[in-house]
Amino acid sequence: GGISVMDRNTWKWQSVTVKDGLPSNEAKAVVLDGDDVWIGSRGNNITRYNLRTRQTRVFTDTDAKGLSIAEVFGASHREPHIWFATDNGIYRYSKPDGAWWTFAPAVQRGKTDMFASLTDAFGLRLVDSNIQAIASNQEFVYFGTPPGISRYQKSTGNWVNYTERDGLANSNVRALAVDDYDLWAATESGMSHYDFVADEWRTFTIDTQSPLITI
Repeated sequence: GGISVMDRNTWKWQSVTVKDGLPSNEAKAVVLDGDDVWIGSRGNNITRYNLRTRQTRVFTDTDAKGLSIAEVFGASHREPHIWFATDNGIYRYSKPDGAWWTFAPAVQRGKTDMFASLTDAFGLRLVDSNIQAIASNQEFVYFGTPPGISRYQKSTGNWVNYTERDGLANSNVRALAVDDYDLWAATESGMSHYDFVADEWRTFTIDTQSPLITI
């Protein structure tokens, strides 16, 4: 159990488990940030483990409200933030000041609309708080949910949402990958590719004479 990290210089593996301070050996998500490994594990918490010092820091509900009822499904690192996708919304850690930014239904108490804090000037917002996948590049963070993909622009706070009507093979998105030119989405009904330059979606499935592929 736990996680295993390979040193690319020595080709040796290092294991990190509960013996090293992890709250659980069942890791759900992992992302590397220099010497720091960020781990989302069973038990609804997030752990930062430093490979050089071997020090562990476990973040819980005390640090990020709502985390105690959130299962982490994915993580993404783009300076200066670490983003986490959970079934109870979005959690973001700011490296410069160590502050957490939380968007989760459980901590939006007192709001008529739990998505109000993430509604942009055009009335667009995160389509669902059950985040199954996450990916980011320098400008955007993408969130994959059962109703579709939400794209958050970090510089403006604006949102763009994609569903089957926009060209996704299926709105239920299980995994995402992105670079500066392309976005890939694994869905229930095949793989969808978005070309930033052409501004269009293309879907890949097994041939149309056969049942659609399930991912």
